[in-house]
Amino acid sequence: MDKFFSKEVADAIGIGAALQVADLARLMRETMDRANLKLITAGRPPLQEQWVKVEQRIASSRAERERLLHGPPC
Repeated sequence: MDKFFSKEVADAIGIGAALQVADLARLMRETMDRANLKLITAGRPPLQEQWVKVEQRIASSRAERERLLHGPPC
């Protein structure tokens, strides 16, 4: 849990809540690690690589929407 504990968070929300946040972060990391292991074993890219592709699609869609709304740049 030390890896995810943040003194800044503890100062902002209290030690008990910060410990809960750190524990949730640890559980999330463990879940992601298990999911990545399953994905890699199945020959698929890990979650982080898949998310990069999602972000690229979102950015491309936003750019296309702006182009359609406002026309090409002058």
